[in-house]
Amino acid sequence: ENAPLSEILPLQKDSTLASRVLKFIQSMSLEDPLHPVGIIQECLSKCIKKQVDHIGKQILCKLMGEWRLMDELLVLRAIYLLGSGDMLQQFLITIFDKLDKGNSWDDDFELNTLLQESIRYSADKMLLTAPDSLVVSLAKHDTRYDEESAPTSRKGRAQGFGIDALDALNFTYKVSWPLDLIANTEALKKYNKVMGFLLKVKRAKFVLDETRKWMWKGRCSTAHNFKQHLIVGQKLLHFVDAFHQYVMDRVS
Repeated sequence: ENAPLSEILPLQKDSTLASRVLKFIQSMSLEDPLHPVGIIQECLSKCIKKQVDHIGKQILCKLMGEWRLMDELLVLRAIYLLGSGDMLQQFLITIFDKLDKGNSWDDDFELNTLLQESIRYSADKMLLTAPDSLVVSLAKHDTRYDEESAPTSRKGRAQGFGIDALDALNFTYKVSWPLDLIANTEALKKYNKVMGFLLKVKRAKFVLDETRKWMWKGRCSTAHNFKQHLIVGQKLLHFVDAFHQYVMDRVS
């Protein structure tokens, strides 16, 4: 009980905190001695919390400064939330044209070539640190049971050029370290789900814009009901435009 501090804690000769804690414990005279957990909670919890707060502030400063967290979040928004309307515009127009014409677009190399060209000629290309930091791939289809489920397969192929075909697109962005600990694989999966929904909204808007062009070109041959078709088309386009604007400005 009367042992000096240097004998109990040889590495804490100059520690004022340790000395105070030890003297406090030695001077206590309680009928029921405190449990070690209670001693730690009473004496050391505030010091530990202070150190945790200090370390947290240091990490936050690193994230916001040297590691440029906000810049990386801006890139993720530009890609997955389509915050940059210009970066993927040419890529999406090409994909939508292929869907309209029924052309095949199941080649990963061709898709990535189109993607890199779209980024290269974009005004926001400087957002990406490297051109190949963003790649696109297609979800693989399991064909083991295609022969046994031929009607289902034919239906799947028929829907392969519809709006649900965009669900097969998967974008992967290489997040720099240590920010990849925050924007990890699971986070990017969620980003891809949100992007899939936004692509469908863009697809609907694209189809309505194209339909309006076709209606104006063929308005002479369908003059008797052209006005009615035009009103319906305008209402649909107004709704999709408003919804698209709301999602891009308020939700994203």
